[in-house]
Formats: sequence, C-alpha cells, structure tokens
Amino acid sequence: MRGLSGTLTSNQKLGGIGISKIVLTKSGENTLTYGGDTTNRIVDIKHDEQEWSQTAVVVIENRGGELTNLDLWGYKGIISNGFNDPAQGDEYSPTAPLYVIRQKGLTK
Repeated sequence: MRGLSGTLTSNQKLGGIGISKIVLTKSGENTLTYGGDTTNRIVDIKHDEQEWSQTAVVVIENRGGELTNLDLWGYKGIISNGFNDPAQGDEYSPTAPLYVIRQKGLTK
C-alpha cells in the first residue's frame, strides 16, 4: 500500500485534474523526465497495477525529434501521479518501478 501526504490525500478527495510524470534512469545514461509540462510531454498513460503484475504504455510527444534515435530499452521507469496544490505546488506519489522492454515511434 502506498502512503500519501495529507495534502495529496486532500487533493485526491477533492478530485480535479491530476498530473503525471515518468522518470527514466539507466546506469551510465542521462536521467530523462517527461510530464505534462515538459517539451516532449506525455500524451497518454495506460498503467495497470496488480499485486503480482504491473504494465504500462506511455505515449510521449516527440515534438523536437529528440526521441527519434533514443534507445530506451532497459531504462527503469517510475511513473508518478499527483495533483498541483496552490500552496504546495506539484505533489506526486510514485508507483512501483517498471522497465522499458519495447518502444515504438508513431507518426500521424
């Protein structure tokens, strides 16, 4: 079970529009963070957490083309969800880490 701060719990009960981000790390590589407010922003997340199984599909907009030649295989990804609190700013709760096992470039 995940523990939430009092502020995050309060904002969750109030509802509203949530925020999400993913932080990707790999030994010897740069840490990459994508969210709703980054240049290459998250367009969609489908994340399923079960007791013994977690899967996620994260769609990131490749606005500047930086993702085109980026190989993310083996990166550890931590998806965090939360809310923006007027007094506290962005507050997130991280989920269990997942690993990138496949990526695909999409075009419109």
